Amino acid sequence: ATFDEIDHTNYDGLWLPGGRAPEYLAHIPAVVELVAKFANSGKGIVCLCHSQMLLAAAGVLEGRACTAFSPVKPVLVAAGA
Repeated sequence: ATFDEIDHTNYDGLWLPGGRAPEYLAHIPAVVELVAKFANSGKGIVCLCHSQMLLAAAGVLEGRACTAFSPVKPVLVAAGA
């Protein structure tokens, strides 16, 4: 399935990979939209390492707190976390 074909309502939550992948995935509109759908539906999201960058790209951090790998903090603060 492509990212566009994934129906978030069929899942209980989302697991986001760590490492450098989120830096690249954050530039794929279908991935960012999918992350936003999960976040806005109130489903749990597990973020590893740098993956909070996907939450920032999806624009879902405003007024929310989250844990993160320390080098990602400036991106999260700029996104409103």
